[in-house]
Amino acid sequence: MTAKYYTAYSRCGCEVDAASGISLLAAVFQDIRKSTKNPLCQEISRREVIIDKNQDFAQKCRKAIREILINGGNEALVSSRNNELLSYEAKIAESEAALISIGPCPVMSCTKHHEAVKDVEMDETGQLVALIFR
Repeated sequence: MTAKYYTAYSRCGCEVDAASGISLLAAVFQDIRKSTKNPLCQEISRREVIIDKNQDFAQKCRKAIREILINGGNEALVSSRNNELLSYEAKIAESEAALISIGPCPVMSCTKHHEAVKDVEMDETGQLVALIFR
């Protein structure tokens, strides 16, 4: 960590970094805000990961069931795979219901859940790009 030279004081008497004009106290609070996430934002991210993983598992399971049926596998194996598929689908449904009950991410500065995306049609035609928040 490099040493900073504080040459001025703000109105509150806090040291101010001459290069950035940010008080030491403000810099500490910025670091705290960046490092601590809202628990709802973290829960939304966790549920999204659960959905993604279980959708991948379910897709692989469906493929395995198709292959078993094509190759003339036994009914017990197909039944076992169907039960496995149902468990993945239940986890997906549970996480989707949780996301609906949580609602949108409350942290407007959260770039994961509130990033601005370009309107592709306007971008391709060279018009002013409209920003759509998801």
